[in-house]
Amino acid sequence: MKKTNTISINLEKPVGRKNDMQGIDVNTESKNCVVTLPRMRQFFNVPGALRACMGFCDPTDVSRIKHALVIPLLLFISNTGLYAKVSAEVLVTIDDTAITSNDLNQAVSSSPFYTQFNTLSQDEQASLRGDILRRLVASELLRIEALAQNLNKSESFRQEMKSFETGILYKRYMDHLRSKIFIPEKKLQQLKQDFKSQPDALEAAKSSFRSSQYQKLHDLTIQQLRDKYQIKIHEDRISDNTPSDTILFEGRQGIKISYGDIIKDTASSALSKDQILDKLFQRGELLVVAQAAREEKLDISDTMEKYENERLASLLLEKKEQEWVPDESVLKDYFDAHPKLGVVPERWHIGQIVLKTEAEAKKVLARINSGESLFTLAEKMSIDPYGKSRSGDMGWVKQGTGHPAIQAVLKGLKDREVSEIAKTPKGYHILTIIDRRPGSKQRFNGFQDKIRQMVVAEKLSAYIKTLQDKHDIKWLVVQNSSKDTKPKSVTQP
Repeated sequence: MKKTNTISINLEKPVGRKNDMQGIDVNTESKNCVVTLPRMRQFFNVPGALRACMGFCDPTDVSRIKHALVIPLLLFISNTGLYAKVSAEVLVTIDDTAITSNDLNQAVSSSPFYTQFNTLSQDEQASLRGDILRRLVASELLRIEALAQNLNKSESFRQEMKSFETGILYKRYMDHLRSKIFIPEKKLQQLKQDFKSQPDALEAAKSSFRSSQYQKLHDLTIQQLRDKYQIKIHEDRISDNTPSDTILFEGRQGIKISYGDIIKDTASSALSKDQILDKLFQRGELLVVAQAAREEKLDISDTMEKYENERLASLLLEKKEQEWVPDESVLKDYFDAHPKLGVVPERWHIGQIVLKTEAEAKKVLARINSGESLFTLAEKMSIDPYGKSRSGDMGWVKQGTGHPAIQAVLKGLKDREVSEIAKTPKGYHILTIIDRRPGSKQRFNGFQDKIRQMVVAEKLSAYIKTLQDKHDIKWLVVQNSSKDTKPKSVTQP
């Protein structure tokens, strides 16, 4: 069995002396001591801290790294491999940077619309791809501008990249550790016998076995790494008056955690000693595993490059948002200048039947006016598949939305009153209002977030245009799929 820098373990054919960790054995050739759960408890001292380390949360939850972007639809394209070195058809060039068909395809598959993409018509798909391509260009322009403004050289950016790198290294290392787990053939056959003719129960049992084996391997590996880096924990330094620069956790290779690192963004009085220790062991595990991953030279360069590109674009957006909306007065002025912003239109619960010809519609209208149910007739006769399947119940619609002809007949219609016939490209409609919810006018307070989005979107559109003017952008299209066809330069779509 091949040795690693951490520990040498065989779950199928144990070698060496057994410990009390339910079947996990350490290969004596690795010259690593046997670490048992009792020893783990002695090392950690605090039961709460032991649970925290053994059940450590996924450190790649980088939601603590504040990187929420301003315009959501510019976000998803940042992880689409725009900078991957893959041979593909070039769609747009920005100076020396190319955006390819691969980039666009990955962006489409990452978009919120992807699950419905194949249900769209060809024109709708083309329109969506064109819109996403323009957003790819906008994101790249923001990244280039962020570099021009040296946003990548700030101390906060470097710290954020370091934090992200640590989290990714931890995840890769633990994924590698998890890949070592397998179910020995003897155990697998036993499970198959125990759960014969119960496939779901068998899969659950297999999953439970893998999980328990991983936890044991995880605990043993963490202890070995703590020994390797000679970790010291200064629990006695924790008090109500501990200075923020007090070192609580330290070891070789510069591993160090201060009290300030633990209580960052949290009032120290809000944390009990056990809670502080929990956070200390969690962060400590993150650091020691990441250091081990560095020493094993795990390659995360592609991931880091993608994240850096994403963050640079979002950092510039955050900076510009502060310029565009320095205080709430900007939002209030915008709200006052756009009085329709706070208007919540009246909503109608609509019933409808759609007929193919005007003659049919007139006959049906006469039957409804004579006492027959619009909804019963819609279930039998409507040519609208959705309405027919729901017996004419079309749900709620906002006043002012939908086809103008339908809005015209609904306007002024009383509840339960039947409309005149409305003609649209879909047919001849007869409608009724089942119920309504009156409109209202929202006040500025409580509406600020939506106003902020509108202001930023407006400013961003103009800002992107100024960036376009600063760079040589070429939009390229292919006339057909022939190999002999060459792209031709076109204006921006």
